[in-house]
Amino acid sequence: MQNFDVEVKQLSELKTSGKSDEIISKITQEFIDRAFYNYQKAKLFVIRGDAYRELVLIALKNIQRGEINKELCDPNKLSFGESCPAAAEPIGAEWTKKDALAEAQKIVQAGGDITYNANKELIDEWCKDGTLTESDCNSNSLKGFNAIGRAIILLGGGWNLETALARAEKLKNEKKVSFNDGEVKEFFEQLREDGVLDELYTTDLIDSAYSAFEQNPDAIDNLIVVIRVKVATSPLYNNQDYETRVASDCNGKEDCQISIGEEIIKLILEEREDDVSEVENIKNEGVAENVECLVLQVAMQESSLQHCENVQENENPLYCDNNPTKVLKGDNGISYGVMQINTLVHKDIPSQNFGLNVFNGASLLFDNYLIMNEKYEKGREYKCNGKIYSGWEGALRLYNGWNTDCTKGNVNYVEEVIAKKDEVAKLFPVCGGALKVTIKTNECVESA
Repeated sequence: MQNFDVEVKQLSELKTSGKSDEIISKITQEFIDRAFYNYQKAKLFVIRGDAYRELVLIALKNIQRGEINKELCDPNKLSFGESCPAAAEPIGAEWTKKDALAEAQKIVQAGGDITYNANKELIDEWCKDGTLTESDCNSNSLKGFNAIGRAIILLGGGWNLETALARAEKLKNEKKVSFNDGEVKEFFEQLREDGVLDELYTTDLIDSAYSAFEQNPDAIDNLIVVIRVKVATSPLYNNQDYETRVASDCNGKEDCQISIGEEIIKLILEEREDDVSEVENIKNEGVAENVECLVLQVAMQESSLQHCENVQENENPLYCDNNPTKVLKGDNGISYGVMQINTLVHKDIPSQNFGLNVFNGASLLFDNYLIMNEKYEKGREYKCNGKIYSGWEGALRLYNGWNTDCTKGNVNYVEEVIAKKDEVAKLFPVCGGALKVTIKTNECVESA
């Protein structure tokens, strides 16, 4: 047999890859008949014997797990050269790990109980059959809260946004939303440990983002909002070309405010559904004339309806001379643009982009409104001024921050935004003036 050493090396590589069935096939169908010397045949028989041994061990292991039929895979009933049908594709420890990971992720995504006590039998099985290492099984990480979640990481699966969102929503349903709650704190620590926070924030912002959650009594609610915005805006950013939005050149501050405001109205009308019941409540609650006007009022409060550091006279006011560094910054340089999006919390939104800045701000308002309705239907007290906020007023309070440290944020933020109604209405007739602008065309029509 020529190149015998090369052929043996090839078989050795197959063994390393766990391909015992392929080793048997090559030796039986190709190499044996070509082997001339007895030492070559003997070597091939030994290698093939080891391959059969691996298949039998795999079969026995899976019999113990109850995965395959014992009668089919009883070594005493197999003829020479015959392997267990269920082991035709080598699986071994890696297959076991993959199978366990699928089971664990299924539990989490289905919203099932992922604590140790609820899944002790399953975790014990993985420890017994070697799926999880002895050191992992002896540690406390698999015996407390979030045991299945921890097992997912140990199995190599890690958390992803979908899994993290499922777990966060389960905690919310259990009324566990505050970071100070032991389970919630452990959950956030796990998110940071296994890299989910890396998916939401740049590396240099991880600790700052974590601290922001740590100081917030509604940590889970805020995490849910962050993940939803992250997921919702990814296809939006890929599929819609916000960079090509064009606003007419403007002359002077008020003219530029009108130009920016008209673009905001267009964006909101393009994105929202007219039959959303929440929209009707805005006017009924006395917060704003409609959704578009509420966003304009927030923008007026946050940035005086300005996206760039300097008023772009005789320029397109959306792109700041095509220089992202000239986008308006606030909060010591961490909040950007017309809606003052906090980049510590929303790092994956290119907030310098005017369209995404507006969309993200509007999305936060809607998510905040849903949070207030779902969790604080009867209102919630803001300790810093003793007022109880609900509905859209509560959404505005959340937008600025429901701070427990009253030196942070604006204590009178809600009242100041609502007070912007008249200022906005003077610039935009759609918000209460005598002239109504039909945004999706260039026509102006008189209102009734």
